Amino acid sequence: MRGGGQGRQPEDPSSVDERLGVLPGFPGSADLGGLPLAGGGSTALRRVIRSAVPIALPIALPIALPIAVADASPDAVAGELPDELRRSAERFGVRAVVDLRSDAEARLLPHPLADLPGYRLLPLIDVAAEPQRDVTSEATFGDLYARSLGRNRRTLVEVFRALAAHARAAAAGPGAGAVLVCCAAGRDRTGMVAALLLDLAGAERGAVVDDYHRAGSGSPVVDPPTAPTPHRRGGPDVEAMLDHVHARWGGPADYLRWLGLDDEEVVTLRSLLRPEGAA
Repeated sequence: MRGGGQGRQPEDPSSVDERLGVLPGFPGSADLGGLPLAGGGSTALRRVIRSAVPIALPIALPIALPIAVADASPDAVAGELPDELRRSAERFGVRAVVDLRSDAEARLLPHPLADLPGYRLLPLIDVAAEPQRDVTSEATFGDLYARSLGRNRRTLVEVFRALAAHARAAAAGPGAGAVLVCCAAGRDRTGMVAALLLDLAGAERGAVVDDYHRAGSGSPVVDPPTAPTPHRRGGPDVEAMLDHVHARWGGPADYLRWLGLDDEEVVTLRSLLRPEGAA
């Protein structure tokens, strides 16, 4: 099992980090590049961006809001027109979007980049598998993430296949641009996928945990004071998920193969966040 993060205190999320806020108007946006790799060097910049889905104004909000929107802090509201958000993404070079929200969430709050040719709505949560969920075994969000990896196998394989396809296009030339991975809060579903991509690329465990911690600190969605279990612990939650991946499957590459990706897809996906020329 790959370790290196046990007992490590997350960095202060208020410290200056040029990877943060790369997409103005997109709450919690951050570049997954610039993080240290275990063998030296750092993950590639401008390849994968994560964020929450902005609430662009003006918007006619429905009465029945999803909880992620209903509990949103004022920072979740972009205060910008959809055209401004599209220009923000275009300036950065976003050419593809993997939206991890449910169909219902996307209907209630359409993504401002939904008209991009590279936009894909790929819900991470498999509604058909939800009846299998045993909430009594999910005392923490780390438990929830770990169990979600198996329960949502049918949907996660499509998520990572889409990212592998983008990686293949990126390897073919610079025209592929960056891919934006997002969900309602940019924290849990997005955090799971981001952590697995970083771990696959060989990022230092502590850096992966810090990235997740920063995403949680910048999330536009606030857990209500009376939120039931699972208990949110911050960095230890994503670390518990990664520990589970290494203990159960031997690492992210073998987990992806278990999902159904072939060797070429796994190698191509690993290259997405690897610097140019890295093995």
